[in-house]
Amino acid sequence: MKLFEKVCLFAIGAAVFVACQTVPYNPATSSDSTPPGIDLTVDASTMTVVTSSAPPTRNEYTTRVAHFAVSARTAGRAGDITGQEVPLNSLIDVAVMSADNETGVQKVTLSVNRSVTFRASNGALTTHLFPSKQVGLIDRPATTGAVPTTGILAIKTSVGEQRRFDRTNAQGQNETVVGTGVVLTYFAEAKNFNGQTVQSNSITFRSGVLEE
Repeated sequence: MKLFEKVCLFAIGAAVFVACQTVPYNPATSSDSTPPGIDLTVDASTMTVVTSSAPPTRNEYTTRVAHFAVSARTAGRAGDITGQEVPLNSLIDVAVMSADNETGVQKVTLSVNRSVTFRASNGALTTHLFPSKQVGLIDRPATTGAVPTTGILAIKTSVGEQRRFDRTNAQGQNETVVGTGVVLTYFAEAKNFNGQTVQSNSITFRSGVLEE
């Protein structure tokens, strides 16, 4: 059974965190030398809307088009997933779950690397690489006593949002660019209250036109 299945259920929406239970923790006596566990999942889905005028109805049908899951980073990063493709109209659910039943989960971060490919004024495809961005954070203060054993972060976004960005053009004007394609790489890190850290393997997927 995966780590996600061993803890309480959670709803994916805006960035959230959940603590299901606590354990007693005393930094002066703790002998925990192992990092927390970590799981990272990304689901992509598309939505089809069917309407009718007689009688007036509107039905939405969601289809999952991709599901990626990785756990803690291994030697050689063998668990990294790359090159998966999803449609441009995909909705994206990303979740990271960390658990430590010995010294609890103090910090969890969820980050993304993004690159957007767009057509420049000369007609050529150009790729803009953005700095790594933290899109979710749990950061609990150091303490003695009961500490949460789990931390869950979840975000919802869309490929359409991720392939748009603002920039200053050659004429010094602000403009919004809608890319022809986008590459997104999600990764996570967790730390327990004893200071041990763990990184997840990464999940990368591609969408749209990235090269001629």
